[in-house]
Formats: sequence, structure tokens, C-alpha cells
Amino acid sequence: MRRYFKTRSIYAQQLYNRLRQVQPGDIITYGEMNDLVGMKVQAPGDGYGYLNTARNMCLRNDRIVFRPVHNVGLERLTDNKIAEVGYSFIGSVQRKSKKGISELTSVKDFEVLSNDEKIRHNTALSILGVFASISKSKKITMLENKVKESKKSFSFEETIKLFE
Repeated sequence: MRRYFKTRSIYAQQLYNRLRQVQPGDIITYGEMNDLVGMKVQAPGDGYGYLNTARNMCLRNDRIVFRPVHNVGLERLTDNKIAEVGYSFIGSVQRKSKKGISELTSVKDFEVLSNDEKIRHNTALSILGVFASISKSKKITMLENKVKESKKSFSFEETIKLFE
């Protein structure tokens, strides 16, 4: 199902059309994309936002995933590489949740917070604690073994039960 954005620039549309033509495993260079839209598409170039829009359109409309190749361009990921993408997100969740916990526990005087602030503080701390806990390597390995045994992914409820 194709989903279209309400408004999009001609530059984003040109990049989107070209990105859709890239075959899995192939790389489109920043040079080619720069020439296509007449501006630099690498950050912090003027065309960077257009390229992000085009990448998002590819993902949402066509389920096409790209990853940057440092100072070269964008690689269209094969299904094998897409299957590995999740682990980079898990690592990011782990780092961000640990940092969030560190910042939240830096409150010097909890009693000066309003009741609403205390609730938000403790809620965020609880959620980040769950993220930090379930994204530890031991927990990931345990879940991988359960998935290997069952040969399926688990629902949210089933996953939470495995961590109890």
C-alpha cells in the first residue's frame, strides 16, 4: 500500500524516485544524489532534509531500507542485512536508557518536586529501568534461545513473561 505525504518538495520526490530504483545490496553515491538535486545531501548540506524525507518515504511506502556508507553514499539493505538492523536499535536503547537513568537519579532534592513532577520522574525511571534491564546481553541471549526453540517471535505479553 502506497502512502503519500501531504506535501513534499520536488527535491525529496526526485530523490525518492531515484532511491526506489536502487537494487538491494547496491550503493547510490552522495555525488549522484547531489547532482540530481543540485545541492549537497550529506549533513549539514542544504539537501540533507530532502534526503531524509526521501528515505522515510522509501521506508513507509515501499519498505525499502537504506543505511549510510561513510562518505560514500547510501546502501540499500538486503533482507539479510535488514534482519540484523534491530540489534543496532537495541544497543541504542540500552545506552539511552542508562543515560536517562543517570540523569533522572541526579535529582538532588526529590521533595522540592511537585506531585506531578514526582509522578513523571518515577514513571520515566521505571520505564527506563525496564528498557535497561531487558536490553542487557544476558537477557538478549536468553530471549534468542527461546526464539530459537520456538522458531517464532513472541507477543509483548509472552516476552514479558519470559523475563519474569
